Amino acid sequence: MTERAPAAAARGEAVLVVDDERLMRDLCAEILSGAGFAVRTARDAREGLARLAEEPVAVLLLDVMLPNMGGLEALRVVAERFPLMPVVMITAYTSQQSAIEALKAGAYDYLPKPFQREDLIRAVSRA
Repeated sequence: MTERAPAAAARGEAVLVVDDERLMRDLCAEILSGAGFAVRTARDAREGLARLAEEPVAVLLLDVMLPNMGGLEALRVVAERFPLMPVVMITAYTSQQSAIEALKAGAYDYLPKPFQREDLIRAVSRA
């Protein structure tokens, strides 16, 4: 790839990927670490919130459909506890209503699965 690395990736900024599907977590981690980000992962919203409390990150990548606490509920908690943290929502269950709800709740961006590698890197870099 001849494209220059985004500034955030070049600085090795940390991204937390929260998704209950291991394959998706691993894929996002591989793509983002390959782009220069320091990547952490969590398998559900509660684990993700605990990790954020321990060690904040530059960007949160958060799945909409999660067990125990849904991604939109987690987004509201993140907006309250970490108001300056950009959140990129991802989902396989795309609806216009959930996208609008996520953006109104403070999401920076909303990516439907499956997404292209470049789209993920661009969304996280811009956040």
